[in-house]
Amino acid sequence: MSMEKKIVECVPNFSEGRNMAIIKQITDEIERVKGVKLLDVDPGEATNRTVVTFVGEPDAVLEAAFQAVGKAGQLIDMRGHHGAHPRMGATDVCPLIPVAGITLEECAELAHKLAERIAREHNIPCYCYEAAAMKPGRQNLAVCRAGEYEALPEKMNTEKGPDFGDRPFDEGVARTGCTAVGARDFKGTKAIGWYIDEYKIAQVSMNITNINVTPLHVAFDEVCRCAQNRGIRVTGTEIVGLMPKRCLIEAGKYFLEKQQRSTGIPEEDIINIAIHSMGLDDLKPFDPNEKVIEFMLEADNKAANRLVDLTVTGFADETSRESPAPGGGSISAYMGALAASLGTMVANLSSHKPGWDDRWNEFSVWADKGQALKVELLHLVDEDTDAFNRIMAAFGMPKKTEEDKAARTAAIQDATLYATQVPMRTMKASFKAFEICRAMVETGNPNSVTDAGVGALAARAAVIGAGMNVKINASSLTDRTVADALIAEANELVAKANAEEAAITAMVEEKIKS
Repeated sequence: MSMEKKIVECVPNFSEGRNMAIIKQITDEIERVKGVKLLDVDPGEATNRTVVTFVGEPDAVLEAAFQAVGKAGQLIDMRGHHGAHPRMGATDVCPLIPVAGITLEECAELAHKLAERIAREHNIPCYCYEAAAMKPGRQNLAVCRAGEYEALPEKMNTEKGPDFGDRPFDEGVARTGCTAVGARDFKGTKAIGWYIDEYKIAQVSMNITNINVTPLHVAFDEVCRCAQNRGIRVTGTEIVGLMPKRCLIEAGKYFLEKQQRSTGIPEEDIINIAIHSMGLDDLKPFDPNEKVIEFMLEADNKAANRLVDLTVTGFADETSRESPAPGGGSISAYMGALAASLGTMVANLSSHKPGWDDRWNEFSVWADKGQALKVELLHLVDEDTDAFNRIMAAFGMPKKTEEDKAARTAAIQDATLYATQVPMRTMKASFKAFEICRAMVETGNPNSVTDAGVGALAARAAVIGAGMNVKINASSLTDRTVADALIAEANELVAKANAEEAAITAMVEEKIKS
């Protein structure tokens, strides 16, 4: 399973670019929503328009957008609005953009949900455009906004009317206008070049129109090719603004593949490859934490005291203290992560083994699998401790009245079921490490066969240890049908793990002898 968090960017354009007090009231609504990060506020006096950018998980972004559109509808009266930019509403456009873990199609569904709620609760009519378009031609924003605000009296309540909240033009629409809610990918316009005397270099400034069609690294390579044809070389790259993490991950993997190197390395290493390969830190220091949307969100929302952020010594010390967590479940998940890491290490060593150059991609695929498994199991280290803490919190609930007691009992059962399901996920993920370790014993670098063998031992310990947690927590469930099914599944995985580890260990011993 993917542990990637869903992140959406929203870029509403408000029809006010001169009164900063109004703009501040709108952006305050956005910042009040937990889990949302306000990235940029860009007012324009001539256009009388402000472009706001914020990101977060889908539900939080929808809530922030809904509140901001409502506040803009209260504060901005379109009857007196004039500016150089086309517009038809207090909130003129409100696009949703997929950043990570979510598709454009899913963003289109979210846009429909947002537009419907804006129309229903704020009484502001909404058109849906680009990927969220609901009628032919409305993919083009210009079609939705044809005639701008001034044309709304003739368009409302006709076939040209909005998708949600359509009605005869009235006092409310006169004040708020209509809003276009859409879904689109990252966009820009064009490229231009000039000479910079300060650095004595020429610069190509480029807005990439669609990162799915032209990724960052493709644009970079094309500029390098054009420069080389003219007898010059690219001396560095600068990113203006923010980008999704996948831009750097895709670029790093692209350059690794060009070098016929394994892409199954830690994410941090891949990002460093991208930074150095494209010269992002040549002109001035490049800090991914200040340029990558996901990292900026993580800095705000990062859970305090995560186990996986401890040093190896710190983790061992924390485990040894008299507090009951982290316990066997978290340790099992960590052993599973070590199993995946050992298998991945052997894959990477095999990929770069002298004389095996033609097999680099074969082992890179295994290393990619191992890295994904490692990330999943590291996540489960903290999730297992969180599950235990949920049980403790449920036991601490009040029990004065019958209602209290019923709510407490239900919460304890819910938390116990969750604390049974988490180690089951650890069992399943840890079992997948056997496939990597077996393949590395059979086909990997023979000098590292014992490393893959130790990986198999760690995977077995992880599966059995997590299985113990499944069974002890399942014993406290009142729903015996669910409990018995979980226990049976755990026993089956333990039996399979024992068999896998025995087979892999036997292969390792044979390899050592030979």
